[in-house]
Amino acid sequence: MNRYVLYAILAFLFIFTLQNYRAVEISFLFWSLELSASILIFVVLLAGCLVGYLFRSRGQGG
Repeated sequence: MNRYVLYAILAFLFIFTLQNYRAVEISFLFWSLELSASILIFVVLLAGCLVGYLFRSRGQGG
């Protein structure tokens, strides 16, 4: 069963990447970066998870 869940997640990621392959430009102050929309979404997701984890850890006395 776990193998099928892994295959389903990989298929979802593959389809997601195919549908969001176009390049987007990000500008912040003096920096400018152009990368795939799917990569940008994953980076923002990971950054949000990290920030959430850090604030959760502080709230529990750790």
